Amino acid sequence: MLAIIKTYIQQRLPRGIRLNRNSLLVDVSKKIMHNGEERIIRKSKSVLLGLDNVVDSSKAKQLFEKSLDEAIRLQSIMQREIAQSGYAEIANVSRIADGSIGGVWTRFYQRVLEQMTEANQKNVKILFQDVVEYFTADKLLKDISEEEIQQFISWLKVKCANRETNGLGTVANNTINKRLGLIRELMRVAIKNRYLTLDECIDPTKKNLGVQDLPRTVSQQKPAMTLSEQHHFISVIRKAGDDNFANMMEFAFETGMRHSTELNSFTIDNVNFKRKTICFWRNKTNSWSIEMPLTQKAYEIVSNYKEVAFSRVDKKVFPCAKGHIRNKWNKYKKLAKLPANITPYITRGSYITRLVENGLDAKTVMRLAGHTCIETTLNFYINPSANHLRNAISTLDNQRDELKVIEG
Repeated sequence: MLAIIKTYIQQRLPRGIRLNRNSLLVDVSKKIMHNGEERIIRKSKSVLLGLDNVVDSSKAKQLFEKSLDEAIRLQSIMQREIAQSGYAEIANVSRIADGSIGGVWTRFYQRVLEQMTEANQKNVKILFQDVVEYFTADKLLKDISEEEIQQFISWLKVKCANRETNGLGTVANNTINKRLGLIRELMRVAIKNRYLTLDECIDPTKKNLGVQDLPRTVSQQKPAMTLSEQHHFISVIRKAGDDNFANMMEFAFETGMRHSTELNSFTIDNVNFKRKTICFWRNKTNSWSIEMPLTQKAYEIVSNYKEVAFSRVDKKVFPCAKGHIRNKWNKYKKLAKLPANITPYITRGSYITRLVENGLDAKTVMRLAGHTCIETTLNFYINPSANHLRNAISTLDNQRDELKVIEG
């Protein structure tokens, strides 16, 4: 409904009040002198429109007019408040009014966080803690210099390398880049909400605003696991008496599900036992998967968990934390004498590679993998197994043998 009367709303909005999703944002500002510098302080509030479930346009317009009256009333009150002498001292000028790291995070970036999964929110908050620990929450985004960014990078390398959880003592460039990316995001949010101008950024001519990422580390290519390697790995886990983890990993090899947002989150209600299919939510693409047919092995595994899953309140089939999966994987990887660089995520790459090696076209593989573009499937997930590479080379030997027969 909001989209239907959007034009009507835009025509009725006075200066200082703007449409922001399903609410009206009231924004008032005032120029002040602070520490010898001219600054702009702002005060804003929002008024909810409440048009989500409204289907009648006339009713929607009535609700809008009521919300607009409230917004105009608030605007008048806020203008009187901000005009009072001493308001600049009452408002936290260094943080909220001037576009500081903490101010922008508190007032605006929290809305961005609300759109993320709980796990992603936790990860972003860890990044923010590192940024604040170095720069402080009161650091103005406009005052961050290129030299400070370089010093921040050096500080991060030492801090991350010395963390207790960092057993190797190494720091990947991607770890640094995530924190730099958060600074850029805070800058963009500040620019969007007029607490920072493009000219105040380190380099306004660049898309990265002058906060340059470190070169991406090229990781060593990990070939997909062959069926025999998968069977060996699973058998090692079963011999150790950990049937639950063995079933979980075997199901991952058979479906290609992402571990932390799909495999450990799907419920027994997502399984259609009559059709032997599964349809589950993919957080990565923010959409439902296709109705995926299960292999016989995957169907047998999930059937064995039917009664247990239904007895749980959340009905999850394989409830398991990401760290728990990694710890167990590393334990059994050593017992199975697998290469050190093989991570749990290889279950997904192995599944996709098996589909390709069995002659399926790329578009079908893309649908089964849950990718939104075929380039992702081709460029990042299809890693020929060792056996497939050997078979490819053997075709060259066969051609040479055939030539010898012809020449003979």
